[in-house]
Amino acid sequence: MVVFVALVGGGVARGATADGVLITNCVSASFSLPGNFKFWVSYCATGTVLVQNPCMQMTKYAMPAMQAVGGTVTYQVYVRNCSLTLTSYNVTVEDVFPANMGYVNPSYLAVAWGGTPTVTPGYNNGAWVGGEPANGSTSATINRLRWIVTPSMAPLASVMVEFRMTVL
Repeated sequence: MVVFVALVGGGVARGATADGVLITNCVSASFSLPGNFKFWVSYCATGTVLVQNPCMQMTKYAMPAMQAVGGTVTYQVYVRNCSLTLTSYNVTVEDVFPANMGYVNPSYLAVAWGGTPTVTPGYNNGAWVGGEPANGSTSATINRLRWIVTPSMAPLASVMVEFRMTVL
């Protein structure tokens, strides 16, 4: 399975400056005296900005790692805001629905550590639908699972989503 994380912020991203980079901007000036004598000022005024970005880490586990046809596999997806200072907003986690697997309903479980985010499940069967897929749903009808974390993930906060599938 492939897992995607999307962060949607309050504004449009305009660059890809790494977290912790110090941006320095220097300004200098020149002037002239009567008689067109020009002097260059060798002094520089500096303004700095320390770039800080949310940082997302993801881990996915399949238990057991080996299973026979008809057996059940439990998946756990962990998402963590690894920033020490910034909150992540509108976190969306998408997981590609695997071939040869059937969804087990009910099996959805979400746990949050740090703050009080709410995790809302959904899936895509041509359009996004809220809730869990029907029991036995396969990749023929479902192409992605999705979880939306609202309103935010505080610095160092984590969420874990668990679901089960049967090997077909």
